Amino acid sequence: MYRYISNQDKILENISNDIVSEKKMSMIKGVSGTGKSFLLSCIESKNKNTTIIYRLEGDYYLRSRDFYPFLKFINSMYLNDKTIVQKKIIEDGVKNTTKELGSWLPLGNDFLSSCITELSTINKKKREFYNYIFDKEELDILFPLEYFCSKEKKIIFLIDDLQYWDKKSLRLLYTLIQQQNNEYAFLKNSQFIGTINIAYPNYEEELNGLINLAGKQVYELDISKKDNYKVILKQLGLAITLDDDLVEALFSITGGNLQLSSDIVLLLNDKTEVENTIRKIIADKNLGHLLIERLSKISEKGVMVNETLKYASLFGSSFYYHDLENVLEKNESYIRNLIETAQSFCLVNGASNGASFIHELIREAYKNETKVNKVKYYTGYANCLKMLYPGNYKERAESLKDAGEYEKAYLVYILGQFTRNYTQTTKQGLLTTNKG
Repeated sequence: MYRYISNQDKILENISNDIVSEKKMSMIKGVSGTGKSFLLSCIESKNKNTTIIYRLEGDYYLRSRDFYPFLKFINSMYLNDKTIVQKKIIEDGVKNTTKELGSWLPLGNDFLSSCITELSTINKKKREFYNYIFDKEELDILFPLEYFCSKEKKIIFLIDDLQYWDKKSLRLLYTLIQQQNNEYAFLKNSQFIGTINIAYPNYEEELNGLINLAGKQVYELDISKKDNYKVILKQLGLAITLDDDLVEALFSITGGNLQLSSDIVLLLNDKTEVENTIRKIIADKNLGHLLIERLSKISEKGVMVNETLKYASLFGSSFYYHDLENVLEKNESYIRNLIETAQSFCLVNGASNGASFIHELIREAYKNETKVNKVKYYTGYANCLKMLYPGNYKERAESLKDAGEYEKAYLVYILGQFTRNYTQTTKQGLLTTNKG
């Protein structure tokens, strides 16, 4: 774990005070890599001996699956609760009738039967309250959740990555928190501490509702900035000296992500071949892909910035805007706008007629990503060379070869040889004529 950076320690102190004063909801905001999940782990470590800690997490790849954070939590709790497996909660006849009902959720029938027992014994007013507040889908989540949360001890729910929660989960979470003071609510002794990446504008209405519930208990983590990234690396324990261009490259690759930066610092210390070590780290940890994924998650524009830089990486450390017009089939002003976005992420330096990658390591990261679809990228690159630089036969042949067009590559290579031979023969003929 890394040390507290920036305002992390102050936010942790504020949330500790919120827990003591029993605030119902606290929220940590920040972009990726500012330490949100790290602070949740600190809170868990500090309170786990005196409080029940439950953690529910969003998942980027499952963000459209209804109730996924709740289902994942309930399933993991079931698997860890041996008493559910050991107890005979209800008669076999009831179990048989519930077998089909349980097929949609990866939980045992004993557990489902316990929920039906709860439903059959619940008092009328409580049942009316539940039916009025929650719909059928939510009740399917509510009763398993209540089974695990019917504890005398205080419960702290750590709600991570809310930006990746589906809409139904966000609405259910909002309702649970909002209804805490109702006499039939089972989460009266609970507190919720959430994290949200403010760079992802999904389900703004639902997320804003939760932020409003937190009220004054919303804390925003400071962003790691390029200007103080060298200081941050030192705070993380960097024991060697890095040149400014390498620091800038590391910042671009990690996006200032503190956990990634911490991991890199541990690998860099006591190494002599620093640049090659960084190059190996990028490959081993697949950081180039993480860099591209980070931009892609932000917006559709981020996806286009990545596409632009993948093609640009094939042209070299520097490239012209008009080079990219052909491969992207976009006008120059559109490409300039994309490059400005790339520059804001400290990936390139823009100029009047073109741009350059801030470091060869960044270009290599993007070029490496073209290998996923070499036919697409190298075919586009080859076509561009044919239109703009027809006399660059060697590079055209190499690009066609990388695209898998071996026959075309061979023909271009032969054409290049013929052109060179013809040019040399013509030059020699002119020299002979002049001498005569």
